[in-house]
Amino acid sequence: MPANSPNGDSWGLGSLNFTFLEGGWHWENFDLNLLDIGYAEVSATLDRNEGLSLSAFVSLWSPSASITICGIKFSVSAEVFSLGADLDVTNRKFSFKGGSEI
Repeated sequence: MPANSPNGDSWGLGSLNFTFLEGGWHWENFDLNLLDIGYAEVSATLDRNEGLSLSAFVSLWSPSASITICGIKFSVSAEVFSLGADLDVTNRKFSFKGGSEI
């Protein structure tokens, strides 16, 4: 959904994410998520000073585990069979980043 910053310098052109299936086991101090399957996300931002930023990411499986010790949460996660890209265009630079994991 489009949105802009209070000072009018930045406009979020929208973002969309989708998860096919989420699931796992949750206890008081430990979470194990092995059933997070099929995730996709796209977003776009236009900033008067920073320019245009576009990003997209898809992942087939996203297992994760976290444990809380003395109020501090430690997490480990992975993206299996994933693909992503990020494009930044400003008046001074152009950058494109991409990655995949199989």
